[in-house]
Amino acid sequence: MSYYRIKIEERELSYLERYDIHKNYIPINRLNLFFELATNESLDKFGVPTKLITITYNDTKIESYE
Repeated sequence: MSYYRIKIEERELSYLERYDIHKNYIPINRLNLFFELATNESLDKFGVPTKLITITYNDTKIESYE
C-alpha cells in the first residue's frame, strides 16, 4: 500500500518580496523612481501576487504565487 504525503502552506508576501517580483518588469532606468513611488496599492494595481503557496508532495516542492 502506498501513502501520499501532501503538505500545503500559504503565507502573505512582504512588501519587499512583492517589489522584488515586480522590479523584474521595470526598465532599469526607471527602477529608482518606481521604488520611491511604489506602495502596496500600486503593486496591487499592477497585479503583483500577495501570497506564496507551497505544496510539498512526496519530498517534491512546488511554489506558486497568488
